Amino acid sequence: MNDFAITLAKPNDTSDVQALWRYCFDDDEAFIQWYFENYYQNQNTVVVHQEERLVASAQMIPYTIKLRKKELPTAYIVGVATAPEARGQGLGRRILLELLVQMRKRGENLSLLMPFEGSFYYPYGWEFCYFHRRYIMELEELKRVSQKYGHLYAAQKQDWSKLAQVYEQFVQDKHGYVLRSEQNWQHWLSDCHLDGAWVYILEHERQPEGYISYYFEQTKIVVKEMVYINHAAKRGLLNFLYNHRSHKKTLHWSAPENDDTVFWLMSSKECAVTYPFLTARIVDAAALLTQLDYPHDHETIIIQLADALAAWNNGYFAFTVHNGCAEVTPVAQQTAQISLDIGALSLLVLGAVSAEDLVYWNRMTVSAPQILTSFSRLWPKQLNYINEYY
Repeated sequence: MNDFAITLAKPNDTSDVQALWRYCFDDDEAFIQWYFENYYQNQNTVVVHQEERLVASAQMIPYTIKLRKKELPTAYIVGVATAPEARGQGLGRRILLELLVQMRKRGENLSLLMPFEGSFYYPYGWEFCYFHRRYIMELEELKRVSQKYGHLYAAQKQDWSKLAQVYEQFVQDKHGYVLRSEQNWQHWLSDCHLDGAWVYILEHERQPEGYISYYFEQTKIVVKEMVYINHAAKRGLLNFLYNHRSHKKTLHWSAPENDDTVFWLMSSKECAVTYPFLTARIVDAAALLTQLDYPHDHETIIIQLADALAAWNNGYFAFTVHNGCAEVTPVAQQTAQISLDIGALSLLVLGAVSAEDLVYWNRMTVSAPQILTSFSRLWPKQLNYINEYY
């Protein structure tokens, strides 16, 4: 293993990283060229060399997300790739650790990752914290929920601020979402164009109230994103889709996890499923917990945390909340009042599950019922939403 060197990428590594991406992922050439022109940066890429050959790489795309009412920098891990001749030698674990090391240096104390297979990343602490409600239905199924509303027109590049206005209202009741900058919106629009997708804005009384991005795939309509600020706008967008039934047959749509369209369907029995979408992992537990706001104070308790990948998260911590702010201090080994691993803590902090859920699953132990009651109030469950794919 000593002949592997893990570093940040240099400019002359770009073509090799691109070639490895091309080998490992089933993306067409147009997307690969677009991605490396718009997203790839050497300083956000970890590479592994064996002698002179680049044999593995992974990238960290920076974002800002809203977590527990705080705007926090995070990194979205993409493109984890290993050359075939270097597989089976533990490089996956080593490159994931190096990604966490780099994020920690940058103050990105939470990471996001869309896994090809959840079981590969579970041992390293990444847990599914984001889910979608995925619909596959006949367009005729929209008859009952659709209703003409507002005026729709094709969005232009300069309309990004209208899209942003709608998106910002749409996510107000949600959690863990990305705060999209103008650059994020321009990338989003160019990605839609690359996919051959249409983007339409819905306006009512000259105010934007919704938008939809979608593309055709034979007889399917595939919705990339549908966003609205009220139920009337949602019904108007669904009516827009319903009006395609003369030449398209089915709708494929990933909606927020709590979407209520299932209550309006006429006959489908198997059209809606809960779909695991995105995993998350705490990078530096002590640092992240001190960045957040809390709904009430909490006396000092001792938390035992286990992390199989990042040693700095292993150990015992004194955790106190005063005036809505937390203090987290490493302490010597002693009797813990709460014990859990980094994956369970990630689920809790992200609001994907409650503290009671973790105890029920034997993912967390608590020394006394009253501690669980008070501790769980610090971490109420949330409606997580994200629709970024990289």
